[in-house]
Amino acid sequence: MTYPGVAETKNFEPCENATATEAGGATTLSFDIQGRTPAALTFQVCHSQGVVAGRQIAVSRTGLLTNTEFNGCN
Repeated sequence: MTYPGVAETKNFEPCENATATEAGGATTLSFDIQGRTPAALTFQVCHSQGVVAGRQIAVSRTGLLTNTEFNGCN
């Protein structure tokens, strides 16, 4: 993630045994000074051993987040 006006980039790695992928293949997420993103993105977070339900995190162009259960984990 990058924050305009701030000389800092945050890198986030999923916890052990978890994967996080973006549905369209994006690998970065940027917010402008008002908290908006250039495009809506949807991430799926899955545990590799299937011990917990997956989550789908959607980020709208206005920066609004939704977090729902995701049943598409393999």
